[in-house]
Amino acid sequence: MSARIRKLEAILEKLLEACEVESSAVVSSKGRVMAAILGEGVNEGAVSSMAAAMLSIGERVGSVLGTGKTQSLDIDCSEGIVLLRALPDNVLIVTAPADAKLGLIDHELNQAVQEIMQIL
Repeated sequence: MSARIRKLEAILEKLLEACEVESSAVVSSKGRVMAAILGEGVNEGAVSSMAAAMLSIGERVGSVLGTGKTQSLDIDCSEGIVLLRALPDNVLIVTAPADAKLGLIDHELNQAVQEIMQIL
């Protein structure tokens, strides 16, 4: 395992410890997993391809509506929340419980994005 992957995994671990994030991954815009901490039974390939696709759709919506480049996507589900944060050529995707404190998670995600950008 490369030093870069270990650093990314350390950032993801810190997210899980700092707030109510349950799983997380850094995925390339092409759908390749760079680092991930996912729950048991979660298909890493499916997560990575969907994260890349969601970012691509967000970019298209922003372009068509003239609202600019996608920075984040939040998806409220019946049993949890999926949050994506755009990075240059990558995306950070995390899950959290439906009743999670989003303010704290947003703060931690912003810090993680800054740290990840220094590595990538």
